[in-house]
Amino acid sequence: MLDIADLVRTTVTIPVAFRAAKEHLRGSPLSLDALVRRGAAAAFRTERVIPTLIKRIKALFQMALAVTMMVIVTRDVAPRLRGFLASVMLEIAPSVTTSPRLSAGVRDRVSEVMEAWFDALGSGSIVMTWRDLQALGGHGIRVMGLPAQRLAEIDGTLVV
Repeated sequence: MLDIADLVRTTVTIPVAFRAAKEHLRGSPLSLDALVRRGAAAAFRTERVIPTLIKRIKALFQMALAVTMMVIVTRDVAPRLRGFLASVMLEIAPSVTTSPRLSAGVRDRVSEVMEAWFDALGSGSIVMTWRDLQALGGHGIRVMGLPAQRLAEIDGTLVV
């Protein structure tokens, strides 16, 4: 398991350790521990390690937010559509597939494949939903084959 300091191990920590060891072997009056601490403090200032770590942590959180759960419900679709879904998601009940962590890119690709196959085969229906903080109620919805469904907010309640 890694911790956040591992993000700067090769660029900061290891070079500091080697410089301290070299200085210690040359007979520095300071202990190896003191040399490492002083070297690390100087490197953290000059390399701007703390601001860099903060940026990287924020990027990790943004990546986590970009990965969301998706649920797809199918009805009367060709077996190859369900087979495709089973290759990228878990079928938790007949015709209901889900993935707890799907990036927007993968979600868009799954949607493109489903739409292309649905258009070619022209039968059944597919409903896809995922978290979309920009959409009404935080729900992204894509419907194929049914009359278009839209979310509306009435007095603070979401309705279809």
